[in-house]
Amino acid sequence: MWRDEASATKSRHALGEATSILNSVSGELLKNKKRMFSVTEMAFLKRWYESSNEVFKIIFKKFVSEGRVELVSGGMVMNDEASTHYSDIVDQMTLGMRWINATFGACALPRAVWQLDTYGHSREQAALFAQ
Repeated sequence: MWRDEASATKSRHALGEATSILNSVSGELLKNKKRMFSVTEMAFLKRWYESSNEVFKIIFKKFVSEGRVELVSGGMVMNDEASTHYSDIVDQMTLGMRWINATFGACALPRAVWQLDTYGHSREQAALFAQ
């Protein structure tokens, strides 16, 4: 029980931080057409996007289609490379890519990867990204 409660609290905190960032960035993108932003973790974007109103969804889709918001990597999360099983990486990347395609269309699928790992990159992760 404690773990679920702690995870839920951590998740709410992280979503709150992501919501604040995405709201601020969207406001700045509206003010200045020269600004751009990259989003890495689709889990936070998905939760934020799906809780937004329809008008804002249209505006955000426009940012994506104009290339002012770039979705990079495409996975639901930025997975750990050292201890994550190959199939788990594929599953979470597939979920993220499917959501991007269904929500924003194929033109929004990532063309670049951003994977911050302080311990370096695994051979398997590099092979997946190359595919």
